[in-house]
Amino acid sequence: MFITLLLISLVLAASLAFVGLRLLRPSLRGILNHVVGVEAADHWFRFAVFSLYITSVGNGVYGSRLERYIQQLHKDAIIAPLTVDSWVFEIYQVIERTLSGLACGAITFFIISLICLVVLRVFQMRSSAAVTNKP
Repeated sequence: MFITLLLISLVLAASLAFVGLRLLRPSLRGILNHVVGVEAADHWFRFAVFSLYITSVGNGVYGSRLERYIQQLHKDAIIAPLTVDSWVFEIYQVIERTLSGLACGAITFFIISLICLVVLRVFQMRSSAAVTNKP
């Protein structure tokens, strides 16, 4: 029963991450094309997608939380049973944590990208100002 819960959690988290990244794909590509250039954007895009998958699935499948269904914490502890209620709650938690992990990873990516864009704009403005000020 535990193995089934673990597998369902992994498949659900990976599926949610896949759908979420499908929705974010155009935004990620557009930002990377602008920040690092078209030539390097494909490589950075693969890395960004990989890291967002790892972040979202890693947050969604929380191993130490599932551990309570197979391990006693102390000698007199009772192992929690896997009832229908606990299944529903665990599946809900997987959905919530996966989407939360994806959102945190994506917002981190977009904040760093925004900082990069601002730095690029400042350098572009300085270089254009230097060119117009030259006699």
